[in-house]
Amino acid sequence: MAIFSPSVLVALTVATSTAALPSSTTCPYSTLPRALEAIIVADVKQCQRNVTPCILSLDCARLSDGTPWLAIGSFMDFGETHRTFEADDDIITPINVDYMAFSDIMSSLSFAFFNFSLPRNFTWPSKLAQLNFTGNGLSAMPHVPHTLNTLSFHGNLLKNYTELQTLPPPLEALDIGGNAYKELLHLNFSNLTTLHLHNNYLLTRLENITFGNQLRYLDLSNLALANWIMDFETFKILGNLLNTTTNNATKNTGTRNISSSSSSVGVMTKNTTISSNATECQLRSGQIQTLTSSQGNPYTVCVINEIIIIQSALSTGAIIGIVCGAIALATAIGVAVFIVMRKRQKEWEEMTQTYGMSATPTWSSGEENALTIQDLALVKLDETDLVLQKKLGHGAFADVWLASFHGKSVAVKMLHRSNVSIKQLQSFIDEIKLMSSFDCQYIVKLVGATWARPSDLKCIMEYMNGGDLRDYLARTRPADVTWMDKYAHIHNIVEGLVYLHSLGVIHRDLKSRNILLDSTKGTKLTDFGISKEDLQETMTMGVGTFRWMAPEVIQDLHYTVSADMYSFGMVLSEFATHHVPYDDLKNPVNGQPVPDSAIMIKVASGTIKPTFNSECPKWIVDLAMQCLSVNPDERPTANQVSHVVRT
Repeated sequence: MAIFSPSVLVALTVATSTAALPSSTTCPYSTLPRALEAIIVADVKQCQRNVTPCILSLDCARLSDGTPWLAIGSFMDFGETHRTFEADDDIITPINVDYMAFSDIMSSLSFAFFNFSLPRNFTWPSKLAQLNFTGNGLSAMPHVPHTLNTLSFHGNLLKNYTELQTLPPPLEALDIGGNAYKELLHLNFSNLTTLHLHNNYLLTRLENITFGNQLRYLDLSNLALANWIMDFETFKILGNLLNTTTNNATKNTGTRNISSSSSSVGVMTKNTTISSNATECQLRSGQIQTLTSSQGNPYTVCVINEIIIIQSALSTGAIIGIVCGAIALATAIGVAVFIVMRKRQKEWEEMTQTYGMSATPTWSSGEENALTIQDLALVKLDETDLVLQKKLGHGAFADVWLASFHGKSVAVKMLHRSNVSIKQLQSFIDEIKLMSSFDCQYIVKLVGATWARPSDLKCIMEYMNGGDLRDYLARTRPADVTWMDKYAHIHNIVEGLVYLHSLGVIHRDLKSRNILLDSTKGTKLTDFGISKEDLQETMTMGVGTFRWMAPEVIQDLHYTVSADMYSFGMVLSEFATHHVPYDDLKNPVNGQPVPDSAIMIKVASGTIKPTFNSECPKWIVDLAMQCLSVNPDERPTANQVSHVVRT
């Protein structure tokens, strides 16, 4: 199986000449972003040779085969049936696939460590049978064809098990190992012969997972299940499979090629623990049963009775209890409604006072005409569909409100109505324009913008229901949150930086307040539109932003994306202690907190480092210390950190 990477092209014929052929005047790739620079294709017309892939500029000039590429084009003329695309050094690399296409003879495709979004008009080959996504940073499953018999999403960030309810009917082998699932419920895997669940370190619950008699191999290695509820048929199938486990099965650890386990039979249970809650099992009319591995390890599961008998009549005592409960419930609902109505009235009064009575800034027509708000024309929305609800947060220059737009919850960012300068408003316009150019699952998405006049500009963003990372850490203790849970947050933060830095964008204000959480969408970066001038102004407003700033930023020197990596090191210290950086720094004479001015001087001079507690993993501390290097050139890049985090 051939492997194509951005720096090395394994091909049947290697043309090492660097002489580029004349570009085509009708190059189909000329509309791609110029930052991509090069694209790999298997096109007879463009490559001017049989079916061997070549690398082109975006003007279709031939480039040397070793040229790094960041886009996949047409492979319609490629004659082989199997193709693998793999990034160098297992580092997640964003690529463009807007022009990717394959002929219908293609039966197997693999993408390893490339992150991309399929265009809406993309069509999979009609005979595609095997599809592998490995380490792509996917948090949601892309559309897959109904023709597959083998599917792998190994080493991604999938967490929504409902996506597994519509698998291709012919599917026989599935690998969802190494993802972020916390539970798998109500899934029909009765057609599968091979299933990999290994290395789902967050997975603690399985319920109503149906297997068929044709199941030959099940990988449960490195799972710590606290509850597994199953029917009796599944219990029998697992028992038989455990009894037939071969040596090959116990040695297999799962690879990128799911078919590697095809010769193995049984259940892989390396470093596996399975227990079930007896109380819950009893309430579910089930019984605790024991499965035993080929090594003699016991696993307790809850087996639900196939027939549950429900008593048809209620006792008098039960009826009285139900009536009393209904009365109490009605009373509680009445009180709750009263409280909610009072709360909403108060919020409405606050909103009216804040946004109805505040003075609107006035500028000359010349000042307003100098603004580039016309750049937001493509994202302008009808404000009549926007309903503000309550204030979520208050910042140095803006407030964020919860609102609804077409009935869907959104977050709305608005500049303070008083003392807004033209410079701040232009920065806000630039921020919205920048957000409109992003397409990344680790960055908070822009919904659009509204305004009647420039001073009324509102930025409408997707709503993240978990609040920000600072509040999350403040309301929990380090012992309450496992490092496995923290790892999921850290991973998303790093991948967000990888994306921004690949575009040459500096966040400038990375800190826990600007990292948002959501129960289904995960962790995302936000508020990266702050200007250099605003950044300096925040240091005089007592908001403590400088605690996350790199020394060169505080000193107002030239800085690059490496400044974000310093800030990332500070965020790692927050994960360790759950406190803001230097919160534990006290004056040795009087025991009082050290003033901000003194901390700023120490940070600027590079003579201070944040605290990491003893429970913090050593690799986290080592990584943070590298990021906190005073010399920007000694800090790792986001891509390098991404590689460390994933390995």
